[in-house]
Amino acid sequence: MHNLSRKIFLLLLAIVLPIMLINSHLTSYANTTDISSVYLGGTPIGIVVKCNGVVIMGFKDVKTEDGHSNPARDAGLMIDDMIYMVNNININSPEKLIKTVESEYFKSTILKLKILRRDEYIDFEVTPHKDNMTNKPKLGIMVKNEISGIGTLTYVSVDGKYFAGLGHKIFDNQSGNTNQYNDGTIYKAEIMGCVQSSPGTPGELKGRFDLSDYESGILNKNAWNGVFGDAKNMLHTGRPVVRLGERSSVKLGEAYIYTTISGRKPEKYKIEIVKASVQDNPAEKGMIIKVTDTRLLKKTAGILQGMSGSPIVQDGKLIGAVTHVFLNDSSLGFGIYIDWMIN
Repeated sequence: MHNLSRKIFLLLLAIVLPIMLINSHLTSYANTTDISSVYLGGTPIGIVVKCNGVVIMGFKDVKTEDGHSNPARDAGLMIDDMIYMVNNININSPEKLIKTVESEYFKSTILKLKILRRDEYIDFEVTPHKDNMTNKPKLGIMVKNEISGIGTLTYVSVDGKYFAGLGHKIFDNQSGNTNQYNDGTIYKAEIMGCVQSSPGTPGELKGRFDLSDYESGILNKNAWNGVFGDAKNMLHTGRPVVRLGERSSVKLGEAYIYTTISGRKPEKYKIEIVKASVQDNPAEKGMIIKVTDTRLLKKTAGILQGMSGSPIVQDGKLIGAVTHVFLNDSSLGFGIYIDWMIN
């Protein structure tokens, strides 16, 4: 996360502690209309989103016979640039980048890179330098092609085909970049414990998931209003069905969130809706909620990272999802209206 101390609220995607971190089309339910009920979420999900190339996460100088050098940085490449092609060869993993640089260097020492910088496509020419120890050509960069985290499932469609979660976009904790990551996978996750919030410092759920486990959904949309995709049967089996409540029906006062702070089973916790904004167009932060349940306050001091997507239910209807926490008071947070996660 960046500049946390300057923000009054924080997106709630938690850091992952995976069991194993191994290598591991679609119509979003957000575009489906005329539905009245869904399977209720509240369970933790492990999320892995990938990009269509490799993203530069840092620079590491190449040790050559003439000293240290960094050909990529010298050529003008920057952190968060996504490399998607080298000499007209598609790059979809760090391993593919290494292999391509090594093989293409011996054909032509000058490599032609195509990169995406935010929304701009740019061509670069880079001459790799040979590492003194391995005698192999290197660009002088560290890259990745995926980010992962733990959030909370909001709902699954009643036909079991689609899911929605988080209520906000997944972003890169290190850079804040959201532009490159769009497709991915979700897995069943387990919450192992939590770190309580304190004034100015957000707490977080500590969870894990196993990339060698069965996928529970295919993520195909990473948007401002959440993550959406195709659900596997295991994602809705045994879940209760709940009716949807429109934003116009939301009122101040008692409501509940369904969230998981231990294991995999969600529990119901009492909250109060202290503000319900009138929103005629899709927007974030429709509600301000306050945790009043003494059990949740005792265990977590309020809302934690990892709770984003936790369903908000009032009068037996799903009206929204938790999305942010206030840094100066973790008992307070924002919620998005469910209208904006459906239509």
